[in-house]
Amino acid sequence: MHSIFKLMAHPWFRLINYPQFALALFIYLYMALSNAPSEVEMPPATLLHITGNFLFALSAWCIFGARITLKQLLIWLVPFSILIEVGQSFTDTRISDMHDIAANFAGIALASGVCFLLNKLRESGTKNE
Repeated sequence: MHSIFKLMAHPWFRLINYPQFALALFIYLYMALSNAPSEVEMPPATLLHITGNFLFALSAWCIFGARITLKQLLIWLVPFSILIEVGQSFTDTRISDMHDIAANFAGIALASGVCFLLNKLRESGTKNE
């Protein structure tokens, strides 16, 4: 498992991270701000909010994780999540909702827990080498 962190530190992997994060940001913004298709059956909104924010937070950790602390990442992710919810009120078919914000925070919190554990695992791997 520790070799995955060596791979993540490799310069080629870092080059892949930038387009991956740009794509994740595009998908996140598109899904959050585009009109919801009415003819397509979607999973529950809460699940979409939790999953979207979980994946986006993990993606952000992959690109920024080694250079900033988890707290700094959260300082960026939480307001960004709120701004996206506010931005939804400017679309035709979406509304801002406190339940959505809570679901966003749940996704970010879950990802933060995973990132915290991954950071601990990475730190223990560097101590053992």
